[in-house]
Amino acid sequence: MKKISSWLIVIVASVVCYGGVKTASSHATEVAAYQDSVKQRFGASTFKTLMKAKEVYLYRLDAFMDYDIDHSPEMFKDIPIQAGPFKLEKHQIKEIRNWVQQDKNYRFDHILKRCMPSPETGLRFIKGKDTVDLQVSIRCKDMRVYTDARVILEDIDPGVDAWTTNIGAVLHSLKTSQLQYND
Repeated sequence: MKKISSWLIVIVASVVCYGGVKTASSHATEVAAYQDSVKQRFGASTFKTLMKAKEVYLYRLDAFMDYDIDHSPEMFKDIPIQAGPFKLEKHQIKEIRNWVQQDKNYRFDHILKRCMPSPETGLRFIKGKDTVDLQVSIRCKDMRVYTDARVILEDIDPGVDAWTTNIGAVLHSLKTSQLQYND
């Protein structure tokens, strides 16, 4: 019994001491794992369009906008556009791609939420003739991914803070006056 417990102590100590250390190669594997999982969820074609798009446009959306049928605003899928499109620069696109491809920003367990869809942000990714649209709702903590073939609903609860911090800074770098709500 003493031999087993001393081996157990050595194993636990090894895990505690060395388990948190990451090498560059383990980080590369970790990032690749994120991409593979998100790639599987979105599909290879959609993921490729998101990662390789040459043009990305931002839209400010307002799901609760009051309008009448005679004076309806332009729509981004089924949500009224309040401002945009704004063409994003390469560094802004890079930040958004970095967030989109990380598995840790999603909850893939398909728990249904009781939240009326209310996306505030629309993003259009264009790669040649392929287009993928994203609608992001911080309020509902979800994202809709629109492709030609389907609509994918993802829970982004784990990634909302990162979206607000990192992507919020990217979006804030645009002309703030153009993105203001018309209250």
